[in-house]
Amino acid sequence: VFGGSIVVTQPIDISPEGDFFRLVARTGTITVNQPIAFAANGVLEERNNWLRLEAAGDITLNRAIHALERISINAGRGTATAGTNAASFNWSGLNPVGGITVATTGGIYVTGSSASGRVELITGQNGGNIVLNGSTASSAIIETSRGNGSSIVMHTPTGGITQNSGRIITNLLSIEAANTVTLRTIVDRITTLTIEAQVIPAAVAKTIVGVQMTGTGSLNILELNALVVENVNTASGNVTITTETEEGNIDVGNIDATSGDIFLTANGGIFDLDPADDSVLNLVTTGNAWLLANRGIGAAGMGDIDTALGGLAATNSLSGDIYIEEVDALVIVGPVTTLDGDGLISIVVISGNYTANAGVTAHGSGTVTIAVQNGSAFLNADTLSTSGAISIDVVNGSITMADGTRVATGAASIALAATGNVLVSRIENGEADVTVTAGAGASTVGAIIDNTADELPNI
Repeated sequence: VFGGSIVVTQPIDISPEGDFFRLVARTGTITVNQPIAFAANGVLEERNNWLRLEAAGDITLNRAIHALERISINAGRGTATAGTNAASFNWSGLNPVGGITVATTGGIYVTGSSASGRVELITGQNGGNIVLNGSTASSAIIETSRGNGSSIVMHTPTGGITQNSGRIITNLLSIEAANTVTLRTIVDRITTLTIEAQVIPAAVAKTIVGVQMTGTGSLNILELNALVVENVNTASGNVTITTETEEGNIDVGNIDATSGDIFLTANGGIFDLDPADDSVLNLVTTGNAWLLANRGIGAAGMGDIDTALGGLAATNSLSGDIYIEEVDALVIVGPVTTLDGDGLISIVVISGNYTANAGVTAHGSGTVTIAVQNGSAFLNADTLSTSGAISIDVVNGSITMADGTRVATGAASIALAATGNVLVSRIENGEADVTVTAGAGASTVGAIIDNTADELPNI
């Protein structure tokens, strides 16, 4: 339709032999008030393989639309001028503003047996949001076949994505948006996906690497099960990812929030997606990372969580340990603690100072190991284990315990060593040895100094 809008007022079953079924409103909007390819008689083959909706303005789905293999929805393509690519409809119009809304009575469903079912949602270059309204908290609002290659990709260059209820269900997910994205998902992996040039439309295809937030928006994902996160990047917004079920691990490739905070909450554990490659930092921001897990944060050796953070807080509640390796200076801004399972804590700072402004506490016999490889350690809060050993080792720097802070355990050794000075507040050990070494290693300079104002015992 060149002049005006398209309104679907009657149910449509489609069984054309062509490559796709396409509705194009070149100067207006598309509103779907009745199902498209619902196949009321139950014959799925009456659905076309590829359903395409394209409009100069908004696209609103008040009823469900269906296809066997692929659905592409492109809103905000702008008002076309007469004769522009009339034969192919591959036009890019003036004032490209328009969004996509799925009502509680609508939905987007790819239902064929193909493992590579695909849904693509694209909004205007100059404006337009994606709004998804599920009928219930658990209803599928967008769903593809769950094969290993099925995917949903959303591209909203100047807008955001809001999901008020329901779930989007697929294997692979990729998003580019400027403003805040809030999603409820049953998705296996955030990964790199490509939209064909003819669908954008553009001269070349559009490749989106995981989730890319190009404006100031934040990312919020509530995932029912486990989630693999290959790449997430925000310009300044926060990243919040939560898994709900007990098996809900978060496996992290790279999350870079620039200056925003990172909030990861896993009902399972938080782990390095590729432990064999420490060249890829898992968490990057000049802000803070707030990590909550039930079954471990990182793993021993190459499996630690590799970071470049402004600050860190981490709690593991049930089983497993906490392993962090920071490439620069690290500030503990909130508790780092294991609450059960004799979980140990290991923090390595490769180059820079370690500053603990909040407590570090290991449960039971869990050990605490802090290694600062090129910097100093400033302990402005307690470092504790119920009965596990504690080791704080500093190279090319000193250890300073603020007056009133403790390093304490009930029944294992405590060792503090620095190539420089060690300034002591209070070290407490119920049954085992305490070793304090200043001028450790090849250093010939270093003193052990009382750093308290009173005359209470330091050790």
